[in-house]
Amino acid sequence: FESDEYMSTDPTNETHVIRLYRAYLGRFPSDDEIGYWSVELQSNRQTTDSLIDIFAASQEFTDRLNAFF
Repeated sequence: FESDEYMSTDPTNETHVIRLYRAYLGRFPSDDEIGYWSVELQSNRQTTDSLIDIFAASQEFTDRLNAFF
């Protein structure tokens, strides 16, 4: 998320949120989820790094991992 190559595409907060959902939870977020997390990023209450931590610590991610292992 911080590489020059990725940032050169000028991603939006919405793009970050969608990609995190796809990468960590294996699904597309709802419009409400996109809106909520995008506002959190925009207001600087969260950062991309903190969202990664939140998603990685989520029960949904844990359940997804347990399904594979």
